[in-house]
Amino acid sequence: YGRVQADAFAKAVQAAGASIVVRHTYEPATTEFTDLLGEIVRSGADALFIATKSPTEALRILNQVAFFELGGLMPLGTDAWNDESFYRQGRGFVRGYFADTFSRDPGVTRWQAFAEAYQARYGEEPSNLIPAWGYDAAHLAVRPAAPGPGATTALQPYRGASALFRFTPQGIRRAVVVHQIRGGEAVAVEW
Repeated sequence: YGRVQADAFAKAVQAAGASIVVRHTYEPATTEFTDLLGEIVRSGADALFIATKSPTEALRILNQVAFFELGGLMPLGTDAWNDESFYRQGRGFVRGYFADTFSRDPGVTRWQAFAEAYQARYGEEPSNLIPAWGYDAAHLAVRPAAPGPGATTALQPYRGASALFRFTPQGIRRAVVVHQIRGGEAVAVEW
């Protein structure tokens, strides 16, 4: 997972005209990142992309970024950061940006309303996104996939429970949402 994410990130960085100045992999059980962070700082890097599927691994690294007061290094992450326990555990030190197709931000999705309705109906919060995916799939199945004959405008995006869906000539696509972590919460800043 991490290597695929890191490769995609490197490709996007290079396409934007920037460069990767340091790239490392580490074993999942690694707990000490002092030498690696020192090398990254000495390289003059502006950002640190943490390509992991594990919120715990990301927190280990971000904790050390905060401990060593590396404020000039902007942390960037993956969808692993989009996790309630990640925000609770890292409330005092986690900062940066991450991208995901799922957002709890009410300006992007209807997750909060869906979760409240789910809890009222079933007596518990949804434990994962599967119920929201089903809800969105049902709504998208009955929604027109293309503008009707003679229509002059494209269909507006569908703000679902699990994602923001856009209608393109290639089909239905989930929008990638960029989040900034502010005060221990993810705030959607671009979608």
